[in-house]
Parts: sequence; structure tokens; C-alpha cells
Amino acid sequence: MLTDLRFAARSLVRSPGFAVAAVLTLALGIAANVTVFTFVNAVLLRPMPYTTPERVVDLGRAAYLDVLDWRGNISTLSDVAGVQQGSVQIGDEDRSPERHPAAYLTANALELIGHKPLRGRAFRPEDDRPGAPAVVLLGYTVWRARYGGAETIIGRTIRVNGTPATVIGVMPERFAFPQIARAWLPLSMYPPVVGEPATAQVQALGRMRAAATPSQVRADRDSLQKRLITEHPERDRVPPGTVEPYRAGISRSTPAAAAFLVMLGAVGFVLLIACANVANLMLVRASARATDVSVRIALGAGRWQIVRWLLGESVLLALVAGAAALGLSRAGVALVARAIAQTGDAPYWLDFTLDGRSFGFFAVIGLGTVVLSGLAPAWLATVGAGVTQRTVAGGRHHRRWTGGFVVAQLALSLVLLCGAGAVIRSVLAQVQANAGIDTAGLVTMRIELTGTAYREPDARRRFYQSMADRVSDLPGSPTAFAGQIPLARPREVRLATDANPNVPAPQRPLVGRMVISPNYIEVVGATVLRGRGFDGSEAEPAVLINERLASTYFPGLDPVGRRVQLGGSQAPVTSDSWFTIVGVVANIRQKSTEGGDFDPIVYLSYQQDPENTAYAIARSALAPAAVARAVGQQINEVDKDVALFDIRRADERIAYLQWAQRFAGSLLSVFALIALMLAAVGLYAVTAYASQQRTREIGIRIALGATAAHVWWILTRGAATQLALGLLGGLAGGVAIARVLPAELTGVSGVSPGTFAAVATILLIVGSIASVVPGRRAMRVDPAETLRAE
Repeated sequence: MLTDLRFAARSLVRSPGFAVAAVLTLALGIAANVTVFTFVNAVLLRPMPYTTPERVVDLGRAAYLDVLDWRGNISTLSDVAGVQQGSVQIGDEDRSPERHPAAYLTANALELIGHKPLRGRAFRPEDDRPGAPAVVLLGYTVWRARYGGAETIIGRTIRVNGTPATVIGVMPERFAFPQIARAWLPLSMYPPVVGEPATAQVQALGRMRAAATPSQVRADRDSLQKRLITEHPERDRVPPGTVEPYRAGISRSTPAAAAFLVMLGAVGFVLLIACANVANLMLVRASARATDVSVRIALGAGRWQIVRWLLGESVLLALVAGAAALGLSRAGVALVARAIAQTGDAPYWLDFTLDGRSFGFFAVIGLGTVVLSGLAPAWLATVGAGVTQRTVAGGRHHRRWTGGFVVAQLALSLVLLCGAGAVIRSVLAQVQANAGIDTAGLVTMRIELTGTAYREPDARRRFYQSMADRVSDLPGSPTAFAGQIPLARPREVRLATDANPNVPAPQRPLVGRMVISPNYIEVVGATVLRGRGFDGSEAEPAVLINERLASTYFPGLDPVGRRVQLGGSQAPVTSDSWFTIVGVVANIRQKSTEGGDFDPIVYLSYQQDPENTAYAIARSALAPAAVARAVGQQINEVDKDVALFDIRRADERIAYLQWAQRFAGSLLSVFALIALMLAAVGLYAVTAYASQQRTREIGIRIALGATAAHVWWILTRGAATQLALGLLGGLAGGVAIARVLPAELTGVSGVSPGTFAAVATILLIVGSIASVVPGRRAMRVDPAETLRAE
């Protein structure tokens, strides 16, 4: 074998053009696969950074009091903990407050996952009891950035959501359980638990005993839950969910998971195309050396010896390509990891490094590359060997295989182009969707009213009223409040009208629900088409509706003065409250981003339903930081413990909401272009080689009077047939791939005819150029020189 490898190395050195082309082709395919697999591994496969993570299970959302009763009463679980993500406002007397993502935990949660504080102590059972003195664990970044890493932070009292709390510990640097938390509080401090424990819902985690399985845990949990329902019917519950490893549930909810799975399939296509390309080149190269093959067979060499000799080149090419691919994949991983980190939502447990699983995948890919690109061509190169070089080089058998490789490349390229086209079309539709307003001058800032101070609606109502009086006329930055920004999905409610008041609740249509301040319509640049807007003094239940809702549910009627009833999107409508429509507003797009009709939206005043979270939206030409300073100053005068956060221009925020689609569209486009380039190179190489092999035939035909068009057709009809078959196979594959693309990436159920036509045209143009150029070059053959050579 070493002798074969040495011979293969000398042979490749004598053909540097072929070697470089093959190495680059394989390196691109391998690097793309290893890069994407690294992210799939991090998002979906790598164990969570917990003690024996395979035994940590997700028990689903459950009533807070039920979770407390589960602990110690489910035999297949050694422990049960409650977790709830949220946010906190951290403040001190001498500086402005900061908002940070946080988590509320039962006292045993850190022990359940096997983590300890870096400084100080963890929660104790007495910390997690109603009425206990408030305590907090700080994240490493908060400790370093806000308090300079001072050791004296342990035992210090700070303000958390307006409540004095003692810092009892600092967590390790990369710890942010369960996702991106930077502070942790006892679950007994979670506002819904403080307000009404019987109705509070939390996430439940469990640690399985060594011999238990998730199905056994579920059976035990459900059995206990039936007894609790009988004993405590007053608790607000949701249907119990499945029991699954915590890793599986958290992976499914990760926004980029679907995108990476699509990418893994896409780069698999790229590798297949690359291998087909190199296989074609190897087959052509082996065919050109048919005389050497025949001589070796005549001297007694067996077929496997010939295959091993020819396969040596594939092994060397794969080794060199693999080394280059490792460098390319490291660069690709770093590039995409930076893009994900910039979103600010990457879970702390994501680790984008090449581990043993990644290197194992790399080894499998390398071995597969050798087999796909080298073994078949080497075996086929011996078919018919020992006859004549012309029989081997020009035989129909080999032409059928080289043509088949080209057809496969073209079809796979078209499938990738169709998938990329579907995602890109979705992104473009979202970007170009008419928002109904000009979003370019809007600056958005988020506010959360947390803690016991804002538990009651009246307290929140007073805050918004005070802020509306202060910021509605800020110089250069008039500011309004809303529950959501334009082009972002609002909450939904079930709608009933006074024309159809008796429709059963589950059959009532879902419409968007927005809570706004009186000046919101003016600040965002919309208009009131009929009736009036909110004037800030709505004592009676009143709503605004948009034009789409008016035309859909009050066709041909003036809806002003009519009444509607609003209820929950999941539960039956229980409120007897009716809202009077006081005005109709021009359409502002919220949920739909595919163009077409706007969404039906109903607007409520914050006085009627003051929510805990809101967006401050300013119309300003100033930089977002300057707007935030002006608005933040007014907020601090109302409540020094409320902080603005997530400050962005509306256009930037909308782009962020489309991040997964943009990410998938960009990578799919890159992979599709690489595939198209490789397919074009393959078609060109096969056509050029076929033309070269038929030089004598071309010269004779021209000498006998054949026309240029006739000669050109003889040379290119094989390529035209391959191109047509590739188009047909690719279109069929495109239909199939469109059906399996996740809806969250495309927002559509298939690939449109326009997308099919566009990508087929692109492939047709590229393929035509790749096949025509060698044909035109061959037509310039001098028949005299050809006949003289004969």
C-alpha cells in the first residue's frame, strides 16, 4: 500500500492542476459539513453542563404548589425543582438601575443540576419561603461590570425590583442557567407566586433515579397528579405535558435548531456534488491512462491491485483536502459563532468547539469522501481494460457513468437552489412587506414593571400615566407606549361582536390585541380613519380597531359605536365585559409578514389593561442612545428602580426578529452557489474531455464538409441531454425539499412557480455556458492537422 501511495504522490505532483482542483473541491465540501455539524452538535447533541445530565428531565409547566408537592412523592425521581425565567431591575442608591435577565429557582435547583456559587453560598430552604428576607445570587458579569469584582459584595444589600435584597453569592463566569440569566432569586419571590400561589405556573425539572426511565417518571407523576387534583381543586393547572430529557426539550425550543438541521442537509448535498465532481475527474483521468492499466493487467496484475493503485490518489487527495478543511471549518465556526453571539440570546451552554464527536464526524466524512470520489471510479476504470486505450476511453460504459455523475450534480444543485430560493423569498417578503407606517425613524426601548410595587393594575396604570405626561412631548423625540412594536406578533384574543354574540368561545376568531398609550397612533405615523382615538380619559371600556378588522367583521357597516367582546386565545371567554368601538385606525402590520392582507387588530388603552411589559416608542432623528437618555431621565424621576433596556431602532429590531430566516437564507445561498459552481465545473470538464477525445472525428467531419452547426450539435447534445435530465430531477427534488423545509424558516408551504422558474433559468444559463465553451473550442480544429496526424 505504501508503494501505491508513493506512486500516487508522484503522479499527482506531475498533474498539479488536477490535484489543486480536486483538493479545493473536496476541502470545500468537507469544511462545510464539519462547520455545520459543529453547530448541530452544540445545539442538539452535546450534553448539558450538569452532573449526569442524562438523568435531568423536563416535567413540563405545572402549578407552583403542585411542584412543591411532587418533591419527595415521585418514587422514580430523587429530586424535583421549579424554575421560572424572567428579568430583574438591579439598583443601588448611587447609580442608575440596570435590567438583567434572571431566573427564579427553588432552593434545591442548583443542587439538582450540580452547580455551586463561585463566591458565597447557594439558596437554603429558609430563603425560599413566603415572607423570607429577600436574597439574590449575582452572575459573574454583573459582579465584575457593576461592582468591580469586589469581594465585599457578599452580604451587601442592593435593590432588586425595588426591594432591598442581600447578595449571598456570585455564580461562576459562564454559568447562566437556564439560558441567559445573570441573577437568581428564590422562586417564592416570583411575582405570580407572591400574588396568588394557587394560580402561579412554573417550569418543573426532575432528577431521575439511576434505573428509572422518562416513561416511568411520567406514569408516577400522572398518578400523583390525579390525587392532587382531587385534594386541591382550587389550583390553576394546565394539562400535564410529556416527560423527556431536559436536553431534548431545550434543544427543540432553540430558535436556530431548525436552521442548523436544514443546513446539515444542504451541506450533505454540497459534499455529494463535490464527490461526484472529483469522481468524474478521477474517472476521466483513469480512462486517459488506460494503456498503463492494460499493460499492468497483461503483466499479471489483478483487478484489486489496479483498483488499489488508482485508489491511492483518492486517499492522498482526501488527506490533503481534510487538512485544508479543518482550517476552513475553524474559520467558518468562528465567523458564525460571532454572528450568533451578537443576537444576545445564545444559551450559555452552547459551546462551538470541535470535540471528539466533531472529529469523529470529520473522520467519517473523510472516509466517505474516499469511497464516493475514488472507489467507484477506480473500479470502473478497470472495466474493459486490456483491450485498447480507445475502447476504455471512449466506451459507452464510461460515458454513461460520467454523464450520470454530471446529471446528479445538476439535480442536487437545483434542489439546493430551490430551497435557498424559498427561504430568500420569505425573507424578501418580510423585508418588503408594507408595514403601513414609516419605521425608519422609530426608536424602540423596553420597560418591565416588576416586583411587588407593580403587582396591582392601579400601580401600573399610575406609572404609565405619569410617563405619558412626561414623554409624549419630549423635544425632538415624542414617545408613546405599546405592548408590541410594528411587524412583531402581538398577543391574541378571541373576538365576538354584538352582531354575533352567541358564537361558542372556541369557534370565535383570533385577532391581534395591542395595548397602547393615547398618542401611539400619532407617534408611529398612522391615522384615525373614522371616529376618534384614545383621549386618555376612557372611563368606559373602549377600543380602537384597524381597517382590516372593520372590513372583515363589519362589512359595509360603520363599526363606530358597535361593541365587541374579547377573551383568551386558549380558554373560553369568561368575561362579560363589552368594549365599545370608538374609532377605526389605518392598517399597521403586526403578525403577517408575507404581504397580502393586514392582520385584524384591536387596540386597548393602557388605562384599561396596564401590562407589566411595554415598549417605549419614539419618533426621532436622534441616535437611540440619546433618545434613551432623555426617556430614561424621565423614568428615573418617576421610579428610580425601573430601567430602559433593549434599545434599538425599529428597523434593527425587525431585522433581529427575522434573524433565523436571514441566517438560513444566507448560508443556503452560499451552499447553493458553491454547488452550482461545482456542477458547472463538472459539466465543463466532461464536455471538454469528450470534445478532446473526438478531435480526430471532428477533423474528418469538417474535412468532409460538415457545417459548423452540425459539428457543434454533435459535441454538445450529450451535455444538453445531461442538463435536461438534471433539470427534471432537480425540479422533482425541489418539490420534495420544499415540503420538508421548516415553516418557521420559509413561512410558506412550498416553492412557488416563480422560484422554480428563476432557479431553473439560472442553472440553464450556467450549464449552457459550461457546455457551449468546450464545443466552440473544439470546432476550431484544423482538419489538415488532424489528417496529417493520422
